[in-house]
Amino acid sequence: MPMDVQFEQGETVIRDDSKVYPYVAVGGKTMAAVTDGGVLYTWGDNTYGQLGIGLTSDATPYSTTPTVAINGNVKKVVVGDGFMVAVTINGEVYAWGRNDNGQLGNGTKDNSISPVRVEGIDNVVDIAVGLNHTLLLTNTGDIYMRSVTEATIR
Repeated sequence: MPMDVQFEQGETVIRDDSKVYPYVAVGGKTMAAVTDGGVLYTWGDNTYGQLGIGLTSDATPYSTTPTVAINGNVKKVVVGDGFMVAVTINGEVYAWGRNDNGQLGNGTKDNSISPVRVEGIDNVVDIAVGLNHTLLLTNTGDIYMRSVTEATIR
């Protein structure tokens, strides 16, 4: 089935009859889609590197290149305010983009232009984001929050 993705200016970003996208996430001016083979594609605003393509540039506001740093096994992706978080089929979490509140969970407040694995939390089964935070749910029911304050809820 053809897929047209349009942003507020009306230009078509992608039209692709060859892929199935069982998971799509949208936030602000950024969009992400995961193919049925676990390959992640991102489009839209790249001010903070939230496309995960290794650069920030207004010259490449749309990427039709898959985000290869995650090796094609993405289960779900969520889009926050200038950042993205993905969980793999193996329960690993990757985050990239804006990080001024520590929402990427990498122990810094530095933005990341490429996906970086969130270390120390394994077996993640679901993810969610808000404006400035990330929530990770593990298979044991623990919930981890990454933001200005990091917390674990058991």
